[in-house]
Amino acid sequence: MYKLNYFNFEEKNNKYLITNDIGEYEFLSKENFKKLLQKMKLESNVEENLLKKGFIYKENEEIFATKQAMKLRYSKGYLLIPTSLHIFVVSKNCNFNCIYCQAGNLSEKENFKMTFETAKKAVDIALQSPSNYLSFEFQGGEPLTNFETIKYIIEYSKENKGNKNIDYNLVSNLTLLTNEMLEFLVENNVAICTSIDGDHELQNINRPYKNYDSYKETVKKIKLLQSKGIKVNAIETTTKFSLNKSKEIVDEYISLGLESIFVRPLTKLGKADKNWEKVGYSPEDFISFYKKTLDYIIEKNKQGIFLSEGNSAILLKKILLKQAVNYMDLRSPCGGAIGQLAYYYDGNIYTCDEGRMLAEMGNDSFKIGNVYENSYTELMQSDTTKAMCISSCTECLPYCRNCVYMPYCGTCPVINLAQDNNIFAKNPQEYRCKIYKEILNILFDYIENRPEVIEILEKTGKLISSQGAKIIDLEDKGINTPCIIEKSNGSTTYATRDLAAILYRARTYDFDKALYLTSYEQVLHFKQVFEVAKLLGIDKKYTDGLQHIPFGMVLLPTGKMSTREGKVIKLEDLLNEAIQRAKIIIEEKNPSLENKEEIAKKVGIGAVIFNDLSNSRVKDEIFEWDQILNFQGETGPYIQYTYVRTKSVIEKAGKIPELKSVQIKELLDEYSQNIIKLIYNFENVLKQVTEKEEPSILARYLIDLAKAYSVFYNENKIITENKDTQNARVYLTYAVGQVLKIGANLLGIEMPNKM
Repeated sequence: MYKLNYFNFEEKNNKYLITNDIGEYEFLSKENFKKLLQKMKLESNVEENLLKKGFIYKENEEIFATKQAMKLRYSKGYLLIPTSLHIFVVSKNCNFNCIYCQAGNLSEKENFKMTFETAKKAVDIALQSPSNYLSFEFQGGEPLTNFETIKYIIEYSKENKGNKNIDYNLVSNLTLLTNEMLEFLVENNVAICTSIDGDHELQNINRPYKNYDSYKETVKKIKLLQSKGIKVNAIETTTKFSLNKSKEIVDEYISLGLESIFVRPLTKLGKADKNWEKVGYSPEDFISFYKKTLDYIIEKNKQGIFLSEGNSAILLKKILLKQAVNYMDLRSPCGGAIGQLAYYYDGNIYTCDEGRMLAEMGNDSFKIGNVYENSYTELMQSDTTKAMCISSCTECLPYCRNCVYMPYCGTCPVINLAQDNNIFAKNPQEYRCKIYKEILNILFDYIENRPEVIEILEKTGKLISSQGAKIIDLEDKGINTPCIIEKSNGSTTYATRDLAAILYRARTYDFDKALYLTSYEQVLHFKQVFEVAKLLGIDKKYTDGLQHIPFGMVLLPTGKMSTREGKVIKLEDLLNEAIQRAKIIIEEKNPSLENKEEIAKKVGIGAVIFNDLSNSRVKDEIFEWDQILNFQGETGPYIQYTYVRTKSVIEKAGKIPELKSVQIKELLDEYSQNIIKLIYNFENVLKQVTEKEEPSILARYLIDLAKAYSVFYNENKIITENKDTQNARVYLTYAVGQVLKIGANLLGIEMPNKM
């Protein structure tokens, strides 16, 4: 008999929705729910599903707890990432006068701008974060009123980032954007986000721009950015004036070529709080608007017009994919301080952007330091940071702990303090809670409702019942195993979801091929899915373009990895170890080498990639470090070493000779001819790789070329007194290096210039 694990529940649409801490969910009929609570015998498929999702268990409690802990760590993965989002409020000045401005105390005339010195101190603190992946976001006010400081932050951080990767993001109304600014933003890959609240009338009401038409000015700059190939994201803020314009708002986003819309409710901070009677609304009013907007977005997607909605995209990733989405507002604990920091123009540091907005209202409670006084470690250890974490951990809050949506939601101590004068929300049914709970209600209604795929298949007459489940019989297609579309408990399967994805992609993308890269264990699954897809009524060219590309498994010397047994190696851990091992080898071979860290990164990661791609795609491979990082074997480091050798030869020669100066008679020896034949065959190799979907062909070719060059290098003197001979051999060396680099880059391997 099974044992019950802890879960929350709520009655929905004559069924019960149950969820657990790791974010699994299940809809149960009232009968099955009663059986579950009484630990009565369940139908085999229902019991199997509940076991798989951790609602019940049969094994030893300690073993079960260990398995669940692994899943919980995955769902809370964001807690393992140190502060990655760093918001630089470079200016308090703004040329707009938005009626809902959450900062609420901005200035057009006075000079409230971050200085270079303050910016430098802020960047220095941001770079102290242990995270290797940082996101720098520029906000205001209007950040373009202080573009010079934005430039300084980007340039200074690039010079001092070391091995860190930094993404740059600008949140702006765009109206002050100049060609010079645009050129700099493009050059530095700065992502752009703006605000579009709706059509011409609504935009101008919500976001007035003195003496200008804010809609026309913003749209003009959006189109300028798009003409330069820059993707623009936008956020919609809902005011009272938006509530009757759901279709108009969506149509505006589509007409502007935007691919996503974030339907954002007002936050009661700044002007929004002061002007609530004018601009605000009840949670019920917002939800009605949100539902109409989302329905219309779905309708447009069914028509082949792609547009995603931000709230639903974030929440569905958490619900359906169990992804640890690093969205600060829906984390538990929230992202205040541990996920983001906000550096104000004057050097004060806040737990989050909302915290600095509250400061604009005269409440400095979420200030945790100053760039001139505190280190990153001190900020993390502050009492305010600790209080932020404690008060936003939904698992510990009485009014959240027992909510069925607890695994997917979050709370905001800043808003709690602003509204209730307490970082712990006093009322579980307050404004923000009601809104998110109803959004989740809407999404789970969509999830529960039978997918369009089932409706289409029912109309074909091919969908038949079998032991309570709905299946497609494929024996006439030479497939003896039927494709299960709907289980006997009413839940869908992976096949159903893959079919829905095919339907969506056929409507959204005019693709020639849709390639599915998974392990060979799923060959039968995709045979079934691709056959059933032909029944969906979509154009034959799309079903003909479906292709499964199976690949083998990576095995440990001790055998196959298994998440259930805890035999798992995370890719991040693997790559970090590869880099460290490569560094040790490099230090032994060349202790005086500069930039050893960067080179070790290229060698270590390149070694792992090459080991994977050099093996036949469908064969299993055994992962062994000694083989992977062997500089003399048939490995990635060997190819990189050969490339470095070509660079060294060219450096000694002083320059690359012109092709017209090369005399072919100097390259008639066996070793030169072997290389020339290989280079001549490079194009054919790339064709074979494409036709056979087999990257190992390219990997093996690069090994052959590297070996051929090593023989050539050992048998022929390249730097000689004979100028014609030297020119020919140096140019051949250059050609080898170019092919090695191009081939390696196609495999995703970076080439170092020295080793």
